[in-house]
Amino acid sequence: MNRMPCTIQSRKQGMQNLPGTLVLIAALALLAGCAEDPWTDSVYASPAELARIRTIAVLPSPESEMYFLTNGGDYNLPDNMLPSLVAAGDQRTLLGGEERLTKLANQKRGTEAELLAADIAARLTRMGYEARVEHISWPATWEHPMPDFGKISLDADAVMVVRPTRVSFLAPSIDSAYVLKIYAVATLFGKDRKQVLYQELHVCCDASAALPRFDDYDAMMSRPGRVADALAGVASGVGAAVAQDLKR
Repeated sequence: MNRMPCTIQSRKQGMQNLPGTLVLIAALALLAGCAEDPWTDSVYASPAELARIRTIAVLPSPESEMYFLTNGGDYNLPDNMLPSLVAAGDQRTLLGGEERLTKLANQKRGTEAELLAADIAARLTRMGYEARVEHISWPATWEHPMPDFGKISLDADAVMVVRPTRVSFLAPSIDSAYVLKIYAVATLFGKDRKQVLYQELHVCCDASAALPRFDDYDAMMSRPGRVADALAGVASGVGAAVAQDLKR
C-alpha cells in the first residue's frame, strides 16, 4: 500500500539505530508490548466496509501526553559525563525540562492528540466522509486506552480513536539538531463499536522531512511557535497516511 509523505516504519526498523546493547532490551520490550497490547496490531478495512461508512466521529485520546527529549550521543558518553553536563546546565538530560516543554507546547494549539484528530477529520471530510471531532473524556491509560462505548452515545457509523503513544524531539548525535518524531495509533470501530475495521501504528517523520529543527532545549523553549509548527507538521503527516489508508 502506498504511503503519503509521513514515513511509516515498522518497529523493527526503528530499532536499527540503537546501540547494540540496547537492541536486545528494546526487542524484549517490543515483544512484551505486542503480546499485551492489542491496540498496535495492524488491521485494514475492506472496500466493502469502507463503502458502508458515511459518518465518522474522531476522538482524540485524553491520555496524558509527555514530549520526550532524546539525544543519541548520550549513549556514547562516559558515565561520569552526564552528571557534569547537568551541573553545567545542559538541558538534554532534563530535570523537569520535559514537563516544561510539554506544558509550553500544549498551550499554543492544544495537545498532539487534538491536532491529530482535527487533521484526520478534515482530510476524511474532503474525501467524502462526514467526519467530526468529538471531545469526550474517559480514564484513558496505556493499559486501557479505549473508551467504554457502553457509556458513550455517539451518532456515527464509525468511531476513530486517535492516540499518540510517543512524541519525541530526537537528535541522532550529541551535536545534532533536534527534530520531532511521533508514534500514533489510529483505530476505527464499526457500528457496533466492537469490531475494529482499521488500525495502524504510524511513525512520522524521517530526518529528511521539512520540519522545524532546534539546536538545543533553549531553542525550543524560546520559540513556542516553531514547536507548535513542528507538532502540526507531524500531525499532518500522520493524517495524510490515515486518509490514504481509508481512501475508497
